[in-house]
Amino acid sequence: MEDVKEMGLEHRNSENEKQIPNTPEGSRPWLTLGILSMTGFLIMYVETMVAPAIPDLIKDFSVSYNSVSWVLSSYMIAAAVATPILGKLSDNYGRKKILIIGLSLYAAAVFASGFATNIQFMIGTRIIQGIGIGIFPIIMGIIRDEFSKKRIGIAQGIITSMFASGATVGLVLGGVIIDHFGWRAMFFTIVPIPVVLVILIAVLLKRKEIPKNNGKTFSLDLNGAVTISIAISSFIIAFNYLSSKNDLLTSYGLIAVGIIFSILFIIIEKKVKLPLIEPKLLFDKTLFASNLLRMSSGIIMFMLFQTIPVLVRSPKPLGFGDTASGAAFVALPMTITYLVVGLSVGFVLYRIGNIKVSILGGI
Repeated sequence: MEDVKEMGLEHRNSENEKQIPNTPEGSRPWLTLGILSMTGFLIMYVETMVAPAIPDLIKDFSVSYNSVSWVLSSYMIAAAVATPILGKLSDNYGRKKILIIGLSLYAAAVFASGFATNIQFMIGTRIIQGIGIGIFPIIMGIIRDEFSKKRIGIAQGIITSMFASGATVGLVLGGVIIDHFGWRAMFFTIVPIPVVLVILIAVLLKRKEIPKNNGKTFSLDLNGAVTISIAISSFIIAFNYLSSKNDLLTSYGLIAVGIIFSILFIIIEKKVKLPLIEPKLLFDKTLFASNLLRMSSGIIMFMLFQTIPVLVRSPKPLGFGDTASGAAFVALPMTITYLVVGLSVGFVLYRIGNIKVSILGGI
């Protein structure tokens, strides 16, 4: 009889273990999601605010559009370079710690942008902002830790919808602020958001993390970091030169440099003991397809959010010659649709599967 009871107890325990997600001790998944999803809101809030201000920056700094385009490009280059490095640092020193450092850098750089008096200073602060936003994959890692497989789709859908929410608020509010108070006020209104997020993460995000280095001395894969940085920067900068026929040779040269350093990065990662990115992940078919889809959708999303406001605000015949508020309302239907779809996808993802949702979204 006792044996039967023990068997029944073991069966119930095993069933309970299946139902309990593998989450860190003391975690509160929905509170964590609520706090961290605001970072997605912050990213798009900033980007959709900055784009309509491009014509004002051209006028105030007395520069060409090609020069001021680096206000957008430098941010993306810095974010692309910082992402794998910060991801590796978070694995070894704790995600919460690196998350707080990244958001603190971001808050300081956003505040400094409001005081820019020349294009060089503005680009510098935008680079620091890009480094700070390199922490976004860390946020997704924390969410994966906190939620079970059944609920992770819902959590990701909520974060996606927060991107749309940030874009919607940024477009409407940003246009009004720029028209009535100027682009400097735009940056100052953003600052409270990352500051509040840093405080909430520090106080409310309870995580008992065990770094991978287990207290041992950790050395960053500097060779890998340098090569991947050069590769990513070369590709992104190359696209900035494609618009001019005089710079096509430079663009092709940068693409060649990007390819060479990408190959060097793979060679280095295969030999180093503590790689920046595991070589197996680079060649995993499922991950490669997923990352390619994510990168493509990300490029399209940022391209639309950044170019539509510039098109609407540019003088005729190149643009529509409208105000910042006008630019906001042209892009508003897209952001509202993005918000609705983002919320819906999370609830259907687990039932019909990733592949069907991805194919439907791609179409």
